[in-house]
Amino acid sequence: GRWAEALADFEAALRGVRDFRLELLPSDSVWTQAGAETGGIYSDLIQAAGKLFELTGEQRYSRLAFEAAEESRAAAFRNLLAASGRWRQRLPRQYWETLAVLRRMEAGGTSGGDAAAAREKERLQARLVEMEIEAGLDFLRFKSELPDRAVGLVEAVQSRLEPDEVLLSFRLDEPASYLWTVTRQSFQMRRLPSKAVLEPRLKRFRRQVETAGQEALEQGKQIYEELFGDSPEVKAKRHWLLALDGELFRTPLAALVEPGARGGADYAGYRHAQRIIPVVLPPASR
Repeated sequence: GRWAEALADFEAALRGVRDFRLELLPSDSVWTQAGAETGGIYSDLIQAAGKLFELTGEQRYSRLAFEAAEESRAAAFRNLLAASGRWRQRLPRQYWETLAVLRRMEAGGTSGGDAAAAREKERLQARLVEMEIEAGLDFLRFKSELPDRAVGLVEAVQSRLEPDEVLLSFRLDEPASYLWTVTRQSFQMRRLPSKAVLEPRLKRFRRQVETAGQEALEQGKQIYEELFGDSPEVKAKRHWLLALDGELFRTPLAALVEPGARGGADYAGYRHAQRIIPVVLPPASR
């Protein structure tokens, strides 16, 4: 198929989503509904970028897919916070003033060819992100730090990881799911089975663990292999930071069985400290 052209279309649609979301603030109910309606754009972009990465091996596509996946995750998390309304009480007056200025620019129909206006819009968007994080959107345990504007999400995450940490970021989707593995020195994207295929296997494994079933050990080995393969980064790092999706939230990942160096095996929970993180720190809007 014409994947490159499709990806360009999805990127353009995603830029529209970002602008659309700004128009919705601060209407919580409308914002939440819009998040559900625009989620398909993220999915389409990730699938197209993933396919192009498979066809070309070019890292720019795996990075683009990762950034879109984490932006989608962050948007969903913000929707949950918006439903409670509590985080808004911690936003400073400057947030609403900045948002008003940005809305006036949008209402004025700023020309896409006006470079100065575009830069000012991006600066205001970045400032909104800063204040949202300071108000309690705690990404990867860093509240007020934002990465350098010229640095992408992969580098931003890598700069915040400890030497013994690995970020394991999942997206369960159709027709393919994905795992991004990030350490201080490496970044990898792995294609996984589709959500329709993977989630029933995860459910069966969870039931086996909960009931001390006879197949729990074997299924733990199979699920580990399916998710991680023989990734040395996953095996070597003591601390797993888990950005999960779907049925993975209910899967006892500590009961996965990791192959040993000489044919033995251990539970993943024995070898690795596991911590679930809600979202990954995004780069400032550019």
